Amino acid sequence: MLSVLKSLRFLVRNFYFSLALKRIDLQYIEGYVYRGIRINELRSLNKIQRNLRNGKGWNFWRYLLYAFFGSKLVHAVFDKDGKIAAFQILYFLENESNNGIIHESFIGVLEPYRGSGLSGKLRHQTILHFKNSIITGISTNIYIDNIASIKTAVFAGAIVKKEEQGRLQLVYPIK
Repeated sequence: MLSVLKSLRFLVRNFYFSLALKRIDLQYIEGYVYRGIRINELRSLNKIQRNLRNGKGWNFWRYLLYAFFGSKLVHAVFDKDGKIAAFQILYFLENESNNGIIHESFIGVLEPYRGSGLSGKLRHQTILHFKNSIITGISTNIYIDNIASIKTAVFAGAIVKKEEQGRLQLVYPIK
């Protein structure tokens, strides 16, 4: 029962703050298409995420959230064939949402596109998207031994806030 209440609070909080967000606009950048995810793409995106995260996919509550607000909370990059090349998944954490901070739960780049700078460009486009909105920053947690992710985060403007349990907590300020 407690976990259901916690999940409902998660869902209500994220619905509430997501209502104030704009849909992620379609953009063409260097041969790629950047846009918010569509409901008919959720199943394939969740499958890709499970592959990149050792079987960890979305639970029912996350799937429901992204079914309603994926176009505002999931920023995706598509190649010239319309296939997902990279994606960034966002949501509102309880301890950050009242300060206008949205949390990056995962950023993934598929194998053929790694090393091309897509994750840094995607983060940069997400920061630009949230300018002139209720969002004041984007938080993320990166394991200390994940040097490539730390480099792309810092390149995109992230500031290290603290280190905790082998992870860095970073925030991208939205100015």
